[in-house]
Amino acid sequence: MSNKQGLFEKILKLKKEGKEDINLSGKVAFITGRAQRVGKILCLALARAGADIAMNYWHTEEDAQKTKSEIESLNRRCLAIGG
Repeated sequence: MSNKQGLFEKILKLKKEGKEDINLSGKVAFITGRAQRVGKILCLALARAGADIAMNYWHTEEDAQKTKSEIESLNRRCLAIGG
């Protein structure tokens, strides 16, 4: 895989190849945008794969804190950044 490929493209490629298990231990994913809907799904998927998460939110602090709690329940670290 090229170093220029984004994480999302790498995940899609692995899934197409039938490699469901992705190990992101020791990695940190920064998800911009929302702590709900697609952003939440990405955060949780990456946390389940072993990544610690940094996410930002604008007006959804309550949702961000809920998502943060879900991520931490997976024994992953999470930083929710407002603003």
